[in-house]
Amino acid sequence: VIIALTLYLAIVLIIKYKPEIKKVCVVCLAVFVSCELVFNSLDTFKKIDDEVLYSTRDSYTEWYDEFSPVVEYVKEQDNSLYRMDTTYHRTVNDPMALNIFGISHSSSLMNTKALNFLTSMGYTSRGFESKYCGGTIVGDALIGMKYAIVEWVDNNGEIVPKTRLKVFDDLYEKVYNNGYVLNVYENPYSL
Repeated sequence: VIIALTLYLAIVLIIKYKPEIKKVCVVCLAVFVSCELVFNSLDTFKKIDDEVLYSTRDSYTEWYDEFSPVVEYVKEQDNSLYRMDTTYHRTVNDPMALNIFGISHSSSLMNTKALNFLTSMGYTSRGFESKYCGGTIVGDALIGMKYAIVEWVDNNGEIVPKTRLKVFDDLYEKVYNNGYVLNVYENPYSL
C-alpha cells in the first residue's frame, strides 16, 4: 500500500511540475490503476472462494435435478400453506432455489429477532443464517413445518438416513421416496 501510494504521489507530482511529460504520466497512472483493480478483483474472488466456495454449474444442476421432482411431487399433492425444508444443505438458501417455504436462509439483512426465535425453538442459526437440520415436534408444529426432505445414504450396503432424527422415525409419516436417495416425511401435527 505504501509503495502504491508513493507511486501515485510521484506520478501526480510529475504531472504537476513537468507538463511536457503529462501524457506519459497519465497513461502510466491509468495502467497502474487498471492493474491494481484487476489484482484486487482477482484477490477478492479468490478469498471469497476460499471462505464460501463457489460451486460449478454442473454441481447446481445435478442437485436441482435430484431435488426438484421431489418438491414438485409434494406441491402436486398438497396446495395448502405449509413449510418444507431439507435436512441436506448444498447451501443455506436451498429453499429459495427450490421455490419452497423453508427456514434455511442466509442474508446480511436477516432479522435478529427472527434468528433468536428460531434458536429458541431449537433450530440452528448463527450470524446471518438459519438452517433446518431437523427439529422438534413442537417447533415444527408451531412454525408450520409440514414436510421434511431427508437424504438417505449407502452405509456399507445398508440405506440409512444421512440425518438420523427420532422424530422422523416415530412421529412423522414417510409420504414419498424417489427410489433411493430422497424421502419426504410429513408432520401430521403441523399447524
